[in-house]
Amino acid sequence: MNLLDRYVHNVRTYLPKSLPETQRDDIVNELSENIQARMDDREAELGRPLTEDEQEAILHEYGHPMIAAGRYQTNQEARVVFGRQLIGTTLFPIYLRVLWTVMAISLAIYAVVLVALAISGNPLSVGDVVTTVVMQVAIQFVVITGIFAAADSYLPTMEWSAKSLSTPTPQAPAPSRQEARIPRMESLGEIVGIVVLVGWLWFAFDRPFLLFGPTLGGYQLGPAWQQMAIPTLLVLAVSVAQAVVNLFRPEWVRMKRVVRVLTDIAALGIVAYLLQAGAGQWVVTASGGSVSASALSGVNEVVRYGLLATAAGILIVIGMDAWRLIRGERQQRRQDRQLPQTA
Repeated sequence: MNLLDRYVHNVRTYLPKSLPETQRDDIVNELSENIQARMDDREAELGRPLTEDEQEAILHEYGHPMIAAGRYQTNQEARVVFGRQLIGTTLFPIYLRVLWTVMAISLAIYAVVLVALAISGNPLSVGDVVTTVVMQVAIQFVVITGIFAAADSYLPTMEWSAKSLSTPTPQAPAPSRQEARIPRMESLGEIVGIVVLVGWLWFAFDRPFLLFGPTLGGYQLGPAWQQMAIPTLLVLAVSVAQAVVNLFRPEWVRMKRVVRVLTDIAALGIVAYLLQAGAGQWVVTASGGSVSASALSGVNEVVRYGLLATAAGILIVIGMDAWRLIRGERQQRRQDRQLPQTA
C-alpha cells in the first residue's frame, strides 16, 4: 500500500459516524483524486517519479488525517470563537458531546443531592440552587473548553508521518456497516470525557460543600465509598485504555464490545457492594457536624433508591452491550463463511 492509500484510509477513520457509507466513499475518492492530481503535477515538473519523502511532503500540505476529515464535517459553521477561534470544526462535534455528557451527569447527581436535602429537612433556597448550578456549568465549560482549545491549537503543529499511519487488515472483508469500525473521534471523546468526569467526581466527593453549598458541610461519605474508590478508578482506567487502543486500532471492534461488557459487570459489582454495605456506610455525619438522626436517615434513604436505580440502569446497559457483542460475533462468522466464496 502506497502512502496515498494509507493516508486516505486514515482520513476515512476520522470522518463523522453520521455520514452515510456512500458519502464516505465519495469523500475518500474525491480526496484521493485531488492528492493524486497534485502528485502527478509535481512529477511532471520534476520529470521523474516522486520519492516517498516528496510524496509525504505533499500529504503534509493537506494536514493530519484528523484535520483533513474535519473539513468534511456536515456543519462547517460549528466552532467556538471568543475574539479568535478556540475550537474549530474538526474537534467541535466531539467537544459538544463531551460537554453535554459531563454536564448532564453532574447535574443529575446534583438533582439527587437536592432531593436528599429536601427529604432530610434541609432544602436549599432557589437562589442557592441557581448559584450552584451556574457555578458548576461555568467551571465545566471553562475546563472542557480549555482542554479542547489546547488540543485544537496543537493539531496543526502535531508531528506525524504518513509512513507510520495504520493500514487496513490484509484480505479483510470490506465493512458493510458503520459499526465495523470505531470512529477515532469517538474514542478521543471517550478519553477526554472520562478524564474530566473523574476530576469532577473526585472534587465533588472530596469537598462536596464547595460544589453543592454549605448545607452539605455536616455530611460526609461513609467508608464504603472509600473502599470502592480504587476499584472504580480501575474500571475507568480500563475504559480509557480501551479508548486509547481503539484510537490507534479502530478496527478492533470486538475488543471494545468485550471490554464494555466486562466493565459493565464490574460496575454492577461495585454498586452491589455499596448496596449490601448498608445505610451506616453510605453517608455519615462529618467531624464537628451537627446533623439530626432523622435527617441522616432521609439522606441515606435517597442514596439507597439511587443505588437501586443505578443497578437497574447498569443491568439494562449490560443487556444492550451483550446483545451488540453477540450480534457482532454472528456477523463476523457470517462474513468468515463468505470469504472462501469471494476469494
